[in-house]
Amino acid sequence: MVSRRGRFGKYGDFKRKSLLRAQRSLPPKDTKIKTAKGQSPLPKTRYQPLPPQFSVREAHMGDMPFIRSLSLKAFQQYGPYEESIPAWQAYPSTITFMAARGIEPVGFAMIGPSFEKDSGVSELLAISVAEPWRRRSVGTMLLKAAEKRATTLGMKRMVLHTAVENLAAMGLFRKMGYREVKIKKGFYPAGQDAVMMIKELYPPVNP
Repeated sequence: MVSRRGRFGKYGDFKRKSLLRAQRSLPPKDTKIKTAKGQSPLPKTRYQPLPPQFSVREAHMGDMPFIRSLSLKAFQQYGPYEESIPAWQAYPSTITFMAARGIEPVGFAMIGPSFEKDSGVSELLAISVAEPWRRRSVGTMLLKAAEKRATTLGMKRMVLHTAVENLAAMGLFRKMGYREVKIKKGFYPAGQDAVMMIKELYPPVNP
């Protein structure tokens, strides 16, 4: 049985290590690395702080310029939503959620009562994330916040409309459990068709 010190005992182990040091030009253990006068040793690794995480909160009046600007960029091809969406925010029954990275706003979602016959239906009026922050689950966070608030208000269903060509949005909604109900021809002011999607909501575990 060979021990962990090697075949030749303690002396053989010492001789082997000395030979390895000579071959690799490694200084002995007790040799200190000398540096020129005024030259500092190798810098220590500095760990960069993690970037601020995304968070969701309710919007306030100070968020209106961002909401208007993002609405213009995201929805201008469908109509003058940079005017419509801030007007919707003025209704007492409308709730808007802001996604932020630190203090920087990066997206928003807006819900309100639906025009459907069933009074237990909430509608996702608008949702958008600024281009640099897309594909980072910000839209998912906003949608979850909207659904949670809808359930606390006693809503049983969430309905939304999205353009038939907006495949990225439909992918997100399908992933979140929404299903297509019907196509609405000429739904948008600019004439585009929309897909109506619905999701059944369930009361939260701890309302």
